[in-house]
Amino acid sequence: MGKTIQLDYQKVSRWAFAYMLLPVVVFLLALLRWYAALPALFLLGFAAWWALRKPNADLMHRRAVPFSPVSLLLIAGTVLLWTFLGGMNGFLYQNSDWPWRNAIFHDLINYRWPVVYPETGSTITYYIGFWMPPALVGKVAGWLTGSSEIAWIAGKNALWVWTSLGLFLTVVLLMIYLRAATPRKKLLAVLVFVFFSGLDIVGALCTGRLQYVLSGAAYHLEWWTVNGDQYSSMTTCVYWVFNQVIVPWLTVLCFLFEQDARNYLILGICCICCGPFPFVGLVICMIVREAGRLVSSARAHRLGQALRQTFSPPNLILLLCIFPALGLYFLTNPAFESLGKTTSQADSLLQTLFGYLTPYELLFLLLDAGIYLILLWGRHRREPLFYGILVSLLVIPRFVIGSSRDFCMRASIPAIFILMVWSAEVIVGDFGRWTTLRRGARLRYAALTAALLIGACTPALEINRAILQAAVHGNPALENDYMKTLAHRDSAGNFVSGTYPSSVFFKYLSRLDSKATIAYDVGFYDWEEYADEAGAPEETFRWCKQISGITVYVRDDMDVVLQFRAGNVEDLSEPFTLTVNVENNGPTDYRIEEQYQVVEVPVTLKAGSNWVAFTSDREKYDGTSYGRDLYFSLSGIRVLDTDGNLLVGAAYPGTRARGLESFADAEEAAELPPDELTTEEGTEETS
Repeated sequence: MGKTIQLDYQKVSRWAFAYMLLPVVVFLLALLRWYAALPALFLLGFAAWWALRKPNADLMHRRAVPFSPVSLLLIAGTVLLWTFLGGMNGFLYQNSDWPWRNAIFHDLINYRWPVVYPETGSTITYYIGFWMPPALVGKVAGWLTGSSEIAWIAGKNALWVWTSLGLFLTVVLLMIYLRAATPRKKLLAVLVFVFFSGLDIVGALCTGRLQYVLSGAAYHLEWWTVNGDQYSSMTTCVYWVFNQVIVPWLTVLCFLFEQDARNYLILGICCICCGPFPFVGLVICMIVREAGRLVSSARAHRLGQALRQTFSPPNLILLLCIFPALGLYFLTNPAFESLGKTTSQADSLLQTLFGYLTPYELLFLLLDAGIYLILLWGRHRREPLFYGILVSLLVIPRFVIGSSRDFCMRASIPAIFILMVWSAEVIVGDFGRWTTLRRGARLRYAALTAALLIGACTPALEINRAILQAAVHGNPALENDYMKTLAHRDSAGNFVSGTYPSSVFFKYLSRLDSKATIAYDVGFYDWEEYADEAGAPEETFRWCKQISGITVYVRDDMDVVLQFRAGNVEDLSEPFTLTVNVENNGPTDYRIEEQYQVVEVPVTLKAGSNWVAFTSDREKYDGTSYGRDLYFSLSGIRVLDTDGNLLVGAAYPGTRARGLESFADAEEAAELPPDELTTEEGTEETS
C-alpha cells in the first residue's frame, strides 16, 4: 500500500495557488508592456507570499486527511479518464463548442501574443488565461521542430494534462474540505463531484422536450428549458467550458477554506483571468460572506481587526494595480462592450430583479437549484452565504450580457459548485451513520440521495455522448477542428474585438505596436446601373455618391493617406465629403472641391476609428430613398503611411452590390467578409 501521506489545506494550497497563478503570470508577460508587466508581477508575487506565509483556514478544516499513493494515483486516473471522455485531446468526440475552442488554441500556438489578425483587423479579447500555459508548450514544440502539426499535437496533449492537473487539485482539496479520510468516503466525494446536476430529466419530461433533448440534433439534457436558461452540471462544465471552470472551482474551494477576507482579491485575480462571468458569481459570494463576518465582528467588538483583514495590503494592492488592467482587457470584449445596451427580461432594474416569473422559469429554478436549497436549508440556514447563493441564483437568470444566455450559465458556476460541496458534506459526512441519525436527518439524506441520482442522468448522458458518437461514426477519433483559426472571421461572437485600438488597454498597456492593421471591406453599388433600375433622375446622384464600410485600425494617432480611384463616375463637379468617424469626437469633414480621377486626402485617424465613409451632404437629401441606399463603385483602395509606404492593400471589382439601407449601416458592412479582390495587376486575396 505504501506510506500514507497526510495532506491539509496549507500543503495543497501552495500547489493550488501555483496552478491558479500561472495563467495570470503568462497573461501579464504576454500581453503587457514591460513597464506594466514587471511591477504587476512583483505585486502579484507579494500577494502570493502573503497568502501562503501562514495558514488561513478555519479551525474546522485545518485537520489533515490521509492519502495513500494508490488513492492519489486513482484520483489522477479518474480525472484523466473524465477529461478524455470529453474529447480533451481530440481522441474522442468533441461537442459543437469545440471548433471555437480549438480555433482559439490554434491561434494562441501559431500567432504572436497578443494575437492580432491582419485579415480582419481584430484581436482575441476572450478569456484566454487558462489556455496560455499549454499553448506555451505548443509554441516551444513548434519552435524546436519547425512543424505546426507537432506544435498542435504537443499543445492539445499539454492542455489535456493541464486540465486534468487542475481537476486533480480540485478533487484533493474537496476531499480535505469534506474530511473524507476513508476510501469509501473518497469514492463518494468523487461520485458526487462528477455526477452532480440539476434534475434536468424531470424538466424535459414536464415540458415535453425529452424527445428533442435526446435526439441527435441536441443530445444534451440541459437544453430542456425554453428560453435557454441553464445551471450547468459539473461534467457539462468540464466538457463544454473547461477553460472557464477549472480555476474558478479552485478559487471557490480556497474561498470556502479561508476564515477571513485577507486573501480574497488574489483569488479574484486568478478567477477573472480565466472566467469573468464566474468571477461575478464569486464576488457575490465573497461580499455576502464578508458582510456577515463584519456584522458578527461588530457585535463581538472586533470590528477593527476584521476591517484590517478585509483591507489587507495584498487586497489593496491588487485592487488598485492589477484588477484595473485585467478589467480594461475584458472591457474590450464585444459582450462587455455592449454592457450599456444590455437587455434584460424586464424593462427596468426593479422589474428585472422582482418581475413576474413565468411557469417555465419557476420550474427551472426549482429543478436546477431549488431542490438542493430546500434540502440544505436546515444545515446552512444561519449562514449569510446560503442566502447570498439563494438570491444570486434567483437574480442571475434575469440578466443577459451579450447575445446568448452565457451569463446565466457561467455566473452561476460558483453558487452551483458550493451547492455541490454542501451536498457532498451531507452524503460523505453522514455516510455510515444511518442508525445514529435523527429522523429528520435520515429524511434529508434519503431525499438528497434521490435528487442526486435523478440529477446524475445529465452527466451520464454527457459521458455517454462520446461513446455513442464513436459507435455511430465507427471512429472514436472525432476531433471537431474544422475551423482551425479565427483569422478570417470578421464576426466571431465574443471571442474577438475589431474596435480594440480605441480601448485604454491596447493603447497604453498592450504590447501591440503602433501600426495600422487593416483596411478593407467596402460595400457599394455601380450607381449608373442602379440609376437605370430605379428610374431616378441623374442629378439626384450628385448627392448620393457614398462608399461605406472601409475599416481602418490605427494606434497612437497615426497620419495615414487614403488613396482611391473613383470608377464609373463622370460628374464630380459638386463637392462631397470624406467623413471620418473618430471615437468621442464626432465626424471630421474634408471637402473635395474639384473633379479628381485619383484623389489623395491626408487624414489623421485616431485610435478608435473603426470605419471611414464617403458621403454627400446628408441633411439635404436624407429624406429621399435615393439618399439612403445608392452608392457608386470603387476600386483600388489603399492605405499608406505618411512616407508613402503601403500598409494594407485591397482592391475591388468595378461593380459589386451590397444591400445597405442607410448610412448608419456602414459599420455593419464592415463586418461582412470580402470576396476575391481584383487589382490592376490581376486577382488576389486580401493579405
